[in-house]
Amino acid sequence: MHEYINRELIYQDAVAKGLNKSPQVAMAIANQSHNIIASFGVREILSHAPEEATMKQIYQRSYNKPTTEYKTRHILVGDEATAKQLIARLDHGEDFAKLAHSNSLDTSGKNGGELDWFTPQQMSKEFSEAVAGIKPGEFTHTPIKTRYGWHIVQLLKTRQIPAPPFEQVQGEIIGQWQKEAIANYINSLRRQAKIEVK
Repeated sequence: MHEYINRELIYQDAVAKGLNKSPQVAMAIANQSHNIIASFGVREILSHAPEEATMKQIYQRSYNKPTTEYKTRHILVGDEATAKQLIARLDHGEDFAKLAHSNSLDTSGKNGGELDWFTPQQMSKEFSEAVAGIKPGEFTHTPIKTRYGWHIVQLLKTRQIPAPPFEQVQGEIIGQWQKEAIANYINSLRRQAKIEVK
């Protein structure tokens, strides 16, 4: 209530000073008006719940698949030359965990470079693709460049996680349906509109 009164007093003072007649204020009001009406347009699109058949289609397409998880260890270094030197040492039989412990730049080094289980979506594309290309017990013979530095990765094991039941991911399915509904709505408006940028 206090805040509402303060805002009203400021508003009345600004009007008394003629600020409501400013072209900048008129433009800001027009922009806010557009935003409010557009947000109600989106709400109207999303006010209808998705049909059961649509939700089942999204589940089949995006969620009804087992997921492969990977257990790895890695050595993270700052440059490619160091990574190649370490790969040469691994090729000569040195222990991966010991090299990770003494050379890795990240905190996993103290655990022999061991990382938690992860899915491909949880890691960078480069890292995930490299891991998918080797078998348990093998390590990458080419250094992998990510935004963190240069990696050498050893795959320890993989496991399959079954697809989650429909009920468990229903909220995520509704979220995906909402994104798709908005994207389809905007695309249909764009197809029908003649857009001129001035």
